[in-house]
Amino acid sequence: MSREKVSKAKLVPLSELVSLKGKRALVTGSGAGIGKAIAYRFAEAGADLELVDIDVGSLDVVRQELERFALARATIA
Repeated sequence: MSREKVSKAKLVPLSELVSLKGKRALVTGSGAGIGKAIAYRFAEAGADLELVDIDVGSLDVVRQELERFALARATIA
């Protein structure tokens, strides 16, 4: 698959594929990168999140963003 096709691909909202309402997810490395992306997708599907990262500053930013967009209740562990 060419880079052009990949960059134009759209993600289907995870909430259309599966519901995580009433579930709690522990996401490690959620302050950046893949962990952050997973946290956003799980939040989008309705999960309550426990966020873990060694960088507390970036972790708090992610938590605030998720709560500002009302995607999830997130606590920092």
